[in-house]
Amino acid sequence: MELNITETIFKNAIGTLTSQATELYNRVTPFFDNAKSQLEKSVCFKIADMPSNDYVTKCVSNYVCLMAYYLAIPSLDLIWTNTGFGIVS
Repeated sequence: MELNITETIFKNAIGTLTSQATELYNRVTPFFDNAKSQLEKSVCFKIADMPSNDYVTKCVSNYVCLMAYYLAIPSLDLIWTNTGFGIVS
């Protein structure tokens, strides 16, 4: 399976995005490779070797988007609070 995370896929995976999704997508993109590597380590085989069907592709894409977003949080000036995300200025 070839995994290509577009901005639309990213927006659909992260339900809390606002009108600045393009800027956020551009800032999270560098974290996609690390997220893919973590998934491959978890399931013990390469993404390229996974079955290529809509369900698997969507699950893998969602995982990569969510993990990349999670990994990017410290560099996005966001912190996790009891009530959600807070902005650190």
